Amino acid sequence: MRGKARKPAVSALCAALAAALLILGSMLPTGKIAFSAVAGLATAAALIECGYLYSVFEFIVAAALGLLLAPSKAPAVMFCLLFGWYPIVKSLVEKLKSRAAEYLLKFAVILAVIGVFFVLVRLSVGELSLPDHSKLVVAGAAVIAFFAYDFCFSGLIRVYIRRVRGRMK
Repeated sequence: MRGKARKPAVSALCAALAAALLILGSMLPTGKIAFSAVAGLATAAALIECGYLYSVFEFIVAAALGLLLAPSKAPAVMFCLLFGWYPIVKSLVEKLKSRAAEYLLKFAVILAVIGVFFVLVRLSVGELSLPDHSKLVVAGAAVIAFFAYDFCFSGLIRVYIRRVRGRMK
């Protein structure tokens, strides 16, 4: 595929793949988080192949399709909350020269996502009757899981660039 149609076509294919993964994840009894995270790889592929603008479009289309078509909205909501847009932010943050600033920004991102999650839970189900220390434990576990995800995601992006990208052209 060459010319002006390549970037929109690749971006649309990535959006369709992400939406299919979100729909599949909503149909299976387990793996909702895993399918949401894997759908984020489609955003990373759109970013690598097409650039920032098309990856933003891919995220918006995939999120909308996931929210509209998936029987269970949990994977699509997780995609919207973190896994869909994070590859774009990760790419921008990792351009910083300072490693400390990079990790501080990533830490701020996950804290913001956790805050939004708790607000959404409160709005949808009301106040959780959990002690404050258990909310801190959940937040701490989420931060640890996020940095493990970030590390693994970086490895998958390297594999994509080395093995898949050359075959896409």
